[in-house]
Amino acid sequence: MMRWFVHIGVWLLAVGGTCAYGNRPYVEVARFRGDASGAVSLTFDDAFPSQIEKAIPILDAKGLHATFFVHTENVKETWASTWGAWRAAAASGHEVGSHTKTHPNLTHVRSARQLRSEIAGSADIIEQQLGTRPISFAYPFSGVNDAVRRQVLERLAELSTMN
Repeated sequence: MMRWFVHIGVWLLAVGGTCAYGNRPYVEVARFRGDASGAVSLTFDDAFPSQIEKAIPILDAKGLHATFFVHTENVKETWASTWGAWRAAAASGHEVGSHTKTHPNLTHVRSARQLRSEIAGSADIIEQQLGTRPISFAYPFSGVNDAVRRQVLERLAELSTMN
């Protein structure tokens, strides 16, 4: 019997789209739809089969959408987490975000070439497979430093200029 494992992160942004994280000051994120005073963002990491088999059907039944941060090595045609399943998830309104190719702690990657491959390569594979560019990225293991942040921001800037 397959064990149902879903990693879920829930962020609550409240009071006019502002939030604080740790010692960082409050910042305005964005206006919420309908000028709501808050929103809940559901995120799942790693492209586990249970997300396709369990989480997405539950969310769809409730009319909810989530962001699924996919590390592309976990998408395999031999189990439920296939590119066809992720295309269907995206078509039903879920966001597929980038989460690297092989899920390393990016702060341990010493080669700039390998770092770029993990970050840009993952986004490129997602775009090739789904036909849409990922617009968000989740750091595996929350591993981020200045070099990693720069690579991610450069990739996001590249994506925003592509039309």
